[in-house]
Amino acid sequence: MQNSVAAPTLPGRSYFLQRQLWRSALWGVLGTVAIVATIAALDAAGLKAPKAPPVIQVAPFFVAIGIFIAQYLLPRVRVDQEGIHRRILWWWDLWPWEDFTDGLVTYGTYRHGYRHTTKPFWSQRLELSVLEPEAAEEIDRLIKRVWTPPDPPECPETLVLTLKRPGRPVLTMTADGISFTHKNQTVTSSWDDLPMVTIWRLAADRPDSRTMIFELSDREIRLGRPVHNGQQLQTWSGPTAEVVSLFVMKHARRLRDYAIGGDARTFDELEAKREVQLGRLEKNLIVMRRMCWVIGALCAASPLVCPWPAAVMMSLYLAMPVGMYRSANSRLKEIRADLDRQQTALLEQAGSAAGLLQAS
Repeated sequence: MQNSVAAPTLPGRSYFLQRQLWRSALWGVLGTVAIVATIAALDAAGLKAPKAPPVIQVAPFFVAIGIFIAQYLLPRVRVDQEGIHRRILWWWDLWPWEDFTDGLVTYGTYRHGYRHTTKPFWSQRLELSVLEPEAAEEIDRLIKRVWTPPDPPECPETLVLTLKRPGRPVLTMTADGISFTHKNQTVTSSWDDLPMVTIWRLAADRPDSRTMIFELSDREIRLGRPVHNGQQLQTWSGPTAEVVSLFVMKHARRLRDYAIGGDARTFDELEAKREVQLGRLEKNLIVMRRMCWVIGALCAASPLVCPWPAAVMMSLYLAMPVGMYRSANSRLKEIRADLDRQQTALLEQAGSAAGLLQAS
């Protein structure tokens, strides 16, 4: 079914990367400049025997600076009445609005991601999640106005999944229930007896899942889709995550359907998001804080063991994790504030619903 909504008529607007990504790229530029300055200073002082002319020595670093600037420090996405332009180094790749309407674009790896089905592999991904959250949401709303999502796949009567782990266990799903076979032992459970199935999606309106957890009586079976080099993989071979999700939604009796992105729809979903998002980030911050103490000691000792140009270069690069820690800590505060906002919204909705019930 084609989308009849006309493509939006917009003035051109450009969008940059998230602030923390932009700052990391700036550190890369400054560190590369420090490398060039160190090479020049050592050559000028005669402390380093040049194996090649200075121009040839520093040329690769100037190329690296150009790549940093083009890919990370200049605008990454531009939106106008033609469509969405994505920067690839110094060039712009156009995603016309007509391609979204004609069904040539499907779901991507991340929440605000899309994949073009006809473009070559180096330009078939549009990832808006690298932009500021407000910018990604804004462009996403424009896309949803004209986008025709792919039709849902057919749901077969039986699914057979082979897990990619030692022993190659097999998970079989039918309309009656599931069976898990591993090392010649089989555990079965009907959908009525299955304690719970938990689905984590990237967004509430996506048909696929990022993680799916089956709680059996004696074990937990987890189906995941980790991201590697920008590609979303499956921890099983067999049907796609979208087919598995549709099958479970159709047959499961006890189901928790959660979304990683967007506002929580229930208090249970809010608490699950709080546990997952804050727990993982807090653990990472503890590790990063310890790294910062080690890095501070290395920066303090570098002038004692290195010439001053090399010490400056080392300090610049060692200071990058400190900036990353500060960005992660700021992100933790933003997530906490956003979860508190969602909790307030849910309480207001519950209060409004209670008021309507009392009035009736």
